[in-house]
Amino acid sequence: MVTIRKAQHNDIPAIADMHIESSNPHIWRTTTDQTDADPTHITYIAEKDNTPAGYISGQIQTREHMTPRTIGYIRTVYVKPEHRRQGLGHSIIKTLCSHYTTEKVDEVNLRYVMGNKDARAAF
Repeated sequence: MVTIRKAQHNDIPAIADMHIESSNPHIWRTTTDQTDADPTHITYIAEKDNTPAGYISGQIQTREHMTPRTIGYIRTVYVKPEHRRQGLGHSIIKTLCSHYTTEKVDEVNLRYVMGNKDARAAF
């Protein structure tokens, strides 16, 4: 069974471990500090059978004198290799986008590295 929920401070070690699998662990530590201090940052964790399987982090930015005014950024999406191609990535993206809808975000922005076939398939 898969559960997706807002990440809490005690999820930092599990998310940091997943982040290490995909890139630089220091980025997550910085992002976590920002998330605790800045309510515009949000992270969701996906668990399968009570074990971390992936996460997504994002941020809402409001631009006073520009259109679109409110943008929801998808900053990081990671699904452990053994859980890929099972719909988990789509589920956590949908969860974050639902949060953005609730927050009345005008546009969602996502970037990924060219050549990342897994990311292209997921998005």
